[in-house]
Parts: sequence; structure tokens; C-alpha cells
Amino acid sequence: MKLKIYYLTALIAIILSIIAFFFDYTISIGIMTATLASLVNLLLLSASMSMVMKEQDMRNYPLLIMSNIFRYGLLALVIYIAIRNPQYFNIYGVTIGLVLFMVSLVIDALSRKGA
Repeated sequence: MKLKIYYLTALIAIILSIIAFFFDYTISIGIMTATLASLVNLLLLSASMSMVMKEQDMRNYPLLIMSNIFRYGLLALVIYIAIRNPQYFNIYGVTIGLVLFMVSLVIDALSRKGA
């Protein structure tokens, strides 16, 4: 299931980037960069949650905190770079890219509900 979500997100990001490229290439770059950051965010979340769930003790609590700080820092870094370099990244494209994974999850959930 997880691999299907990654492919769906990548496909939607590529299609949106190609469409946006005809209007403004900075939107396309923003979508691709933020989608990549969103997928890395999900991979880090998945890895930290599986590690914490395997060993349910308080020793993994600092690891969970550091993982959350790093994940949110990564997303904040992408937004900061987009704000500081508007000639290369469009903030609307970055926003679309960050939200794109959640849209893919909703699409997958709705397709499973109907099946």
C-alpha cells in the first residue's frame, strides 16, 4: 500500500509540474522540491514510528522527539528557501507540493472505500 501511495504522489506531482511549467517554471520547481521533501518526511515518520512501536519503552522517547524536530525542520527549510528565493521557487508551488501527499492519501482512501 505504501509503495502505491508513493507512486500516486509522484505521478500527480509530475503531471502538475508539467502543467505548471507552461505557466511559470518556478511553480514546477516548487512542486517537485516540496513533494520530494514531503516524501522524505513520510519516510522518516514511518521509520521512527516503526522503531518506537517495536520497543515500547521510554528510551526511544528522545529519538522520537529528535525525529519530529528534524522532520518539521526539513519542511520549514523548504518553505524558508522558497520565501528567500522567489526567483527559483514559487511559494504556491511549494504549498501544493507539501499538501500533495495528503491529497494522495485521501484519493487512495476513497478508492479503497469504493472497492
